[in-house]
Amino acid sequence: MDPAEELREAIEWYLQVIPPRRTSPPGPPSDRARVEAVIEQVDSAIAPFHLPAEIEWFCRNWRPEAFSPLPHPRLADPTSAQELWEDVAGPHFPEVLAPIAYESHGFLLVELGLEAEGPAPVWRYAYGDEAVVLTYPSLASLFRVCATAVEAAGVRPPARAENRWATYADLLGGADFERLAERQLAASAQAGRARQVPVRDLRAWPPAWRVASFPCSEGPGVSVHETDGRCRRPDRTCEATGRLTYADAKL
Repeated sequence: MDPAEELREAIEWYLQVIPPRRTSPPGPPSDRARVEAVIEQVDSAIAPFHLPAEIEWFCRNWRPEAFSPLPHPRLADPTSAQELWEDVAGPHFPEVLAPIAYESHGFLLVELGLEAEGPAPVWRYAYGDEAVVLTYPSLASLFRVCATAVEAAGVRPPARAENRWATYADLLGGADFERLAERQLAASAQAGRARQVPVRDLRAWPPAWRVASFPCSEGPGVSVHETDGRCRRPDRTCEATGRLTYADAKL
C-alpha cells in the first residue's frame, strides 16, 4: 500500500476510536504556502535525502501538533520540526534521522531515504540517551497502535474535554502498549533490524547512516585528504573507544 494512503487510513481509524476535541481539532494547516516553503527548505537542507512521501503528505494535510492524545512526545509542526533537526544534528547524531515530535527532552525521528521509499521507520531518542530505539515501523503504525489499544479496552470518549488525558493516558503507554508496538514491528519490513543503535559509536551505525553523515566515505581506503576537501563536515569526530574520526567512517 502507498505509505501516504496507509497513513490516511490509520488517522481515520484513530479519529473514529478517539474522537477529536471540539476546540482546535486536527485539521489542515492554515498557511499551506508556509508549509510548502518549509518542506522545500527541509529537503534542501537534508539533500541528497528528502522527507518521506507520507510525512510530506501529513504536513500538507494536517496540523501534526493538534493530534491529542498521543504517547509522549507530542508531534511537531513542520517549522518546529525543521528547527529541531537543526538543533539535534551534530557530530554524534545520525543525519538520516529527522525529528517529527518533541516534548520534555524526548524525540520521535523518521529515517530518511534517498528515494521515495516507504514507509519510513520511526525512532525514539531523548537527550542523554546512549542509543536511538526503533519504535514504530511507520508513522501510520503509531496511530494504529493507539487506536488498537483504546478499541481493545472498550473505552468510550469522556463527556468533558478536560477528562480526555485521564481517560486515555494509561492506555497510550506502558507494557501493553509497547507489546502492541512490537507486534507492528515484528510484522513489518523492519522486523530484522536491531532495535537499538548506539548514538556515539559510529562503527555501530548502519552503513547507510555512515554514508549519509560522512559523504567523504566513498569506499575502503578513501581518506578525507583524498577527497580534495569535498567533505561537508570535516571536523566530525566520535568519542567512542578508538576515537573513530570523520576520515575513518568508511564502509
